[in-house]
Amino acid sequence: MRLTGGLAYQDNRIDATGKARENGTFTIGDRTFTSQEVGELKAKASFPNSIAPYLGIGFVNPVRRQGLGFSVDLGVLFSGSPEVELRATNPNANQQLRTQIENERKQLEDDLNGLSVYPVLSVGVSYGF
Repeated sequence: MRLTGGLAYQDNRIDATGKARENGTFTIGDRTFTSQEVGELKAKASFPNSIAPYLGIGFVNPVRRQGLGFSVDLGVLFSGSPEVELRATNPNANQQLRTQIENERKQLEDDLNGLSVYPVLSVGVSYGF
């Protein structure tokens, strides 16, 4: 058995573009807006910790000079709560639209808070000759 700790580099992010439905509308929050009012919706979600701490527990079979070796680690990566950007591409968006977009952005961040810590499984195989 072993206890493992370390740091992991992560550049995990999501970039998305939302386009109007076939009828030319967006539903944002509890309101409907036309594609002329919105343009497109641009979204980006990223983690604040590009270097994230890792803590795990694992098993490795004794070191052999020859033959197969195996290792397994199960741990968690502390990536931080994702930060979300959400905006309309129309530079003349009205205040109601900006308010609804900000409410949706906050809701997305709340929904993604559970991803601030996520599980990691690592399996290794080695061969000595």
